[in-house]
Amino acid sequence: MSLNKNANNKNILISDASIAGPTLAYWLNKHGFNPTVVEHAPMLRSGGYKIDIRG
Repeated sequence: MSLNKNANNKNILISDASIAGPTLAYWLNKHGFNPTVVEHAPMLRSGGYKIDIRG
């Protein structure tokens, strides 16, 4: 993916604080953007989703 470093607005709003939101924010920040991550959950979750990435 090629990021346009000449964009006028470098502020990005990410609506997800699971695993993808902070990961995207990290990489956008490293490429000169100003990400903000928001989450609807009122507090930190004590556990995650049960997913199997091995198939």
